[in-house]
Amino acid sequence: MRAICLEECLWIGEHLKWCKALETVNKPIDDNDLCTWKPVNAEWIYLLKVLGNTLAYVPSTDTVHYVAPDFCLGSSCPATTVLVCQCVTDPDDQPKLLAVDILCYRSEAACMKPHERYQLLRHMAPHLPARCQVQWCGQRSALTPEFFGSLPHQVEAMVALGEEPGVVLLERR
Repeated sequence: MRAICLEECLWIGEHLKWCKALETVNKPIDDNDLCTWKPVNAEWIYLLKVLGNTLAYVPSTDTVHYVAPDFCLGSSCPATTVLVCQCVTDPDDQPKLLAVDILCYRSEAACMKPHERYQLLRHMAPHLPARCQVQWCGQRSALTPEFFGSLPHQVEAMVALGEEPGVVLLERR
């Protein structure tokens, strides 16, 4: 996480309303839910674009940080955009972010269905930093043991995007 987060940001502003703990609900995932996975030891982190700066909110410590240049959202990224990401370190020992959901876009809460939020997130891909990518989401049936075995990291749980932004369902493996 230290490779991503620089000094703590003590700036008080509108962005703080988006800095709340990600709500995780432990329950079985329905076959129709939009699913992905949570790697072992991955940490949730929000990337926020605020007044031309990229900040990171780390729910586990309830802190906001400036981010390293490799993790800054592009200059053309709309202001007041908030992405939910997972911080992972793959076998190459380089941390990266996997963008999973979008909480806010152009200062408005992303109050849409999970599939619509994911399409918006995919649309945001050109604005993502070099060390961040949109994490694949799809049907639960695609998350097979063979698929999990092909990943560069072990999988802790299946994740489904909740009906509301900032809510994820976890089904432990």
